[in-house]
Amino acid sequence: MASPQRKEQSKNVDLDKEKNVTLEVLQYYHPRPADFVNVHDLSAEVKLGEWSSIQSTVRTVRRQGGVVFIELMGADPNSPLQVVLNVPKGEAKEKFQALELRRGSIIKVAGELVRRPESAVVDDPKVNRFAMLELIAEVENLEVVIQPEKKDSNLAWDGLVENGLLTTEHYGEILRMPEFMRARELREAVSIAFLDHFTKQRGFKEITVPALTQSISESGAEVFKVRGRAGELALNQSPQQIKQILAAVLGKVVIRGEFFRDDPSFTPHHLAEFTSLDAEMQIRYDDKWEAMGDVMHELEGAIRAMVGELANHPQALAENHAELPNIPKQGIPIISFEDAMEMVKNDPNNPGIITFNRIAEGIVAKFVKEKTDSDFYYIIGFPADEKPFYVDLADADTTYSFDLVYRGVEISSGGLRINDPALLRERLRVKGFTDLRQFKDYFDVFERGSIQTGGFGLGLERFVANSLGGLNVRLTTLFPKTAKTAIG
Repeated sequence: MASPQRKEQSKNVDLDKEKNVTLEVLQYYHPRPADFVNVHDLSAEVKLGEWSSIQSTVRTVRRQGGVVFIELMGADPNSPLQVVLNVPKGEAKEKFQALELRRGSIIKVAGELVRRPESAVVDDPKVNRFAMLELIAEVENLEVVIQPEKKDSNLAWDGLVENGLLTTEHYGEILRMPEFMRARELREAVSIAFLDHFTKQRGFKEITVPALTQSISESGAEVFKVRGRAGELALNQSPQQIKQILAAVLGKVVIRGEFFRDDPSFTPHHLAEFTSLDAEMQIRYDDKWEAMGDVMHELEGAIRAMVGELANHPQALAENHAELPNIPKQGIPIISFEDAMEMVKNDPNNPGIITFNRIAEGIVAKFVKEKTDSDFYYIIGFPADEKPFYVDLADADTTYSFDLVYRGVEISSGGLRINDPALLRERLRVKGFTDLRQFKDYFDVFERGSIQTGGFGLGLERFVANSLGGLNVRLTTLFPKTAKTAIG
């Protein structure tokens, strides 16, 4: 498209009289054939013998005699394209050496796409759609577009996983690692499986929620405060209040969103910004324990759909020495909080545990795995002082609540919600909220009458991390933010 040009116009021109005068102020863009394509833009049905110009990132460079093999990467970590570069002795060799090709170099290369010899086919064509092809090129048709200022430190994925390092110094390198890219693809796939299960099979309506809120969903101590023209706001800790309000009207809702907690924990399981997969539904049983079981059953259906999607990513599992998790046919096992604590207190290897912490989760997980072969279990009936103000009470001390633990790590919490405004006010006061004005709009909904709901939130990063052999959650997201580090 031509660059915009200012068209000079005489002040003496009378447009009403001079009908032949045309002001060329409108322009239109019609794309022409691209000068080059990226590896992932190559047609899956590319014609053999076709001359192609490709710009992509170098993954590997390997020399064998007078031939150089260059592996180019695109957006699909499973489908690199091999370039075969003829580099005979003499001037061509000197020119190639001057290019200083290395991992991370961005090059433009033109050549002929041909079928690989059968003996040279290494990758499975079902996985790598370019496994049967290679680009034959000459040195004079290769150009280095961008040469990285920093050389890759050649981080190995296993080493990165072992020490859990993820700093801005190495982030650009990690982004291109095929193992990281495959973990990202798995993350997206299980997230879609979750949403599809609820929207396409269970009739839930997908909703979105704002990042800024005037009220606090969980703990006031872990809120990111934001000051703007509307006064002091907070980054949303949870979609709880909005999904509860909307489920009471719409019946069943589901959410995938980003949420924020100024959590002081700096562990492989915590992020300051995380993706939550949430569902909320109107209860359908008079007996509230049964109503909560109905919610848990909905969550189990989603978990089964997500585990089913994991099976479509065998390479990501293999790279992280992980196996598909097991869910027994009869369902995810359930244990009460009281029974779980009794088991934990009687564990001879961990004396003195007085709360259901990460060690306790692991003790029960080991017991459940030995008895049922399940990688998941529910723990139900948490004490009121361990759950947020909006969780309904079975009695003065016990809540209609549950956690879902996956391989020894809690990945989801849920339960039944309070829809009685008087009880909500009382629970907020018990939890230490003295100024209830920030909840004014929230209470307005319940004061006008609201159907009781139940639901849950599931941490996407934790699900992916535990599916990939206990990976650090920072390696499951494109822009990890923790209590100490922020990338993005």
